[in-house]
Amino acid sequence: MEEQQTSIESSSNSNNFNDFLTNGQVAFATNNERIHGVIYEWRLDQIDHSHHLYDITYVGQVCKSLMTADKAFEIRTRKHITDSKNNPKETGLHAAISMFGVDAFSVNVLFTKHASKTETMEWANRLEIKLISERGGILQDMDKRLCQTLNLTKGGQGDARVVWQSIQARSAAKWHKWKGLLEQFYEREKHLNVGKLHIENGKRLGFIVAHMRRGTHSVHRHQDRLNWLMQRGWKTSIPESRWDSVQQQLLKYFEDHGDLDIPTRHEYLGHIVSGMRSKGTYIKNNPERLQWLLEHGWVKNKFDGRWKDVKLLIESHYQEFGHLDIKQNCIYRGEHLGQIVSDIRNKHAFLKKHPERLEWLQTMGWIDNKAEKRWKDLVLEFEIFYAKNGHINVSSKDIEFKKLFKVVSHMRHSFQHIKGNKERIQWVYNKGLLLDSKNSLKNKAKWKLLYGTLD
Repeated sequence: MEEQQTSIESSSNSNNFNDFLTNGQVAFATNNERIHGVIYEWRLDQIDHSHHLYDITYVGQVCKSLMTADKAFEIRTRKHITDSKNNPKETGLHAAISMFGVDAFSVNVLFTKHASKTETMEWANRLEIKLISERGGILQDMDKRLCQTLNLTKGGQGDARVVWQSIQARSAAKWHKWKGLLEQFYEREKHLNVGKLHIENGKRLGFIVAHMRRGTHSVHRHQDRLNWLMQRGWKTSIPESRWDSVQQQLLKYFEDHGDLDIPTRHEYLGHIVSGMRSKGTYIKNNPERLQWLLEHGWVKNKFDGRWKDVKLLIESHYQEFGHLDIKQNCIYRGEHLGQIVSDIRNKHAFLKKHPERLEWLQTMGWIDNKAEKRWKDLVLEFEIFYAKNGHINVSSKDIEFKKLFKVVSHMRHSFQHIKGNKERIQWVYNKGLLLDSKNSLKNKAKWKLLYGTLD
């Protein structure tokens, strides 16, 4: 009995070709292979209720091997959207998507099944036909309110066994076509590490090879085809197939620079190095490669690799100007020192797990928090004004404290510098600050509002 689902069931199946290789064993494509089947609906229920097509539905099915039900449903949904744009129709679901937009629909899974190919496909055919019939049958007229669906056919894809045989025949035809091009490439290059953008005899062979590795083309679960590939040095993962080329580029960089401290902005190696550092691409679970990299001056943490140069730059600036109060747009000796300092303050770049570096910076008067430094400077200015006047209500008449007047104005207008900070609020209150110097009631109301920012 089919059971209605509220969420798509999970599966241990994977659409990664590597998952098919386990201890040298490869699964064969048979009619008994278990696959996922999904029955889904598109419901036009996000439009005006008075519209004659409101709440009309489309019922569809998808049966896929090598992937979970949710992935199969996701792919089919995307295909409907793409087809509605690339192959627009005058009637049916794709016409309705073009007319109302994707957001006008609720797209849901109704039923799922995980069984043999034949059983799942027969189940999907039977249930799809039944639901379309129960909902009024195929589309009759998109300009009238009728009991109908957006389906243009009664549903079903014919005899499941015949359909499966047809799929296998198409797969064999595709393999024969691409095998010839692969053989031609191998005879010339002596390997099958085909680049993704490679064109062979006008055909996108690189694109096909990428799909083969992901298990979404005519190679998956055919041991004879896989054996043919493996005999010619086939690499089952893209990073594996590219490593030789990457290593040659790394070696060239080492010969030119004497190390592998490669910046992420490097034209070719930048994104590769970034992936190696953040995701372990090419080197994960491969100590031999990591050792090779280390022997050639590899720096896994880019900040550790750059710290020596950054330290010299900061030290030179301090010796020249006597401070480290460096603005963010500062360019010093051709380097964006301002941005580097900003990253150190805001992201603790170079400092994580290195307290000795912070201590070194502090010996030169380093301020880790510029906002806190700014407040301390303001306090000193306020103290001078307070000593003369007994309060800190700086006015526009206090020419000597023109900048401090602007600070007080911002405090009164938007609580700048003090909002949400109990210690600072208490300090300015004790110094007699009036948040409204002309109206005592408004002054009290503002103080109440300011204390509310502490909640």
